[in-house]
Parts: sequence; C-alpha cells; structure tokens
Amino acid sequence: MLQSINEAREAQVELKIQVQSWKNLLLRGEDPADRKPLIDDLNLHEGRVQEHLSALIKSLSEQRTVLGEDQIDRELIDRAKVLSTEHERLGESYRSALQRQAAVAWNPFELDTLVRGMDRPLDQAIDQLTDALLKRSDTVLSEARAEARQRFRLLEQLLWWAAGAALLLIGILIYRALHQQDPPA
Repeated sequence: MLQSINEAREAQVELKIQVQSWKNLLLRGEDPADRKPLIDDLNLHEGRVQEHLSALIKSLSEQRTVLGEDQIDRELIDRAKVLSTEHERLGESYRSALQRQAAVAWNPFELDTLVRGMDRPLDQAIDQLTDALLKRSDTVLSEARAEARQRFRLLEQLLWWAAGAALLLIGILIYRALHQQDPPA
C-alpha cells in the first residue's frame, strides 16, 4: 500500500512540475529557438506523471492479486486509470493550444486561457485517490494487526498446552522411575 501511496504522490509532484514547465514555456517561449527545450521539459514531466500513474495501477493490481480482491477495491484501480486518461487529455490540451498558437504571433496570455485550471481537477483527484489509499491502508493494517493478535493468542494457548503436556510427561516418567520395582536379587 505504501508503494501505491508513494506512486500517487510522485505522480502529483510531477504533475505540479509539469504545470510549472507549462508556465515556463509561456514566460520564456516567445523565441521559437527557446521553445524547443521548454517543450521537451514539459513532455519529460508529462511522461514521468504517466510512468508513476502506470506504476500505481500496476502496484494496485498486484496488491489485489496478493492481498485478495476484498482487500483492494477494483474501484481504486479504476480511479487510477481514469487519472491516467485525464492526464493524457491534459497533455493533449497543452499540445493543441501550442498548435493553435503556432499560426499566430506568440501570445502567452491567450495560450494560458486555453488551458487555465485544467490541471486542478486532476490534482484534486490525485489527492482524493491518495486519501482513499491511506484509508484502505489503515483498514488493511488494522485487520492485519487483529489477525496477528488472534494468531498470537492461539500460539500462546498452544504453548501452554504443550508446556502442560511436557510437565505431565515428565511427571509420569518420574513416577514410573520412583515406583519401578527393583528386580529380586
């Protein structure tokens, strides 16, 4: 679960860096020669977000297999897939806005209005998924602790029974040794 939570948070951090890369492109991209490395940086962070979201989906799917379907809700995996799709749409919106801007003079304000605020629902959805993962993690941990306590109680009872049986066996052996008749001489 911790790996899944970390992947979600890493995706969120990279999303924020991607948005910052977009702002850098708006501020510093007026010269077409300067634009290419800025677009490359934007694409780099977009790719990293997708990598973390893919790793999150994989991690949740593996946990579902290992822990069982009742431990990892299919809904969490589906939510992560929706995040990935929504993030792809955000990248498409950035590219579409840049293509529209390529035909006219550089206008960062117009570019910004084309995509302004599109990242916020995605950022909030990642927060909500992470919160759901944290709650699920707490539940799984509580259930594991309860099961461990139950197993400990059972083991404790078995140890007491084994100790009692061992003492009884020792008592029988001592009794037999003391009451064993010496053979006549």
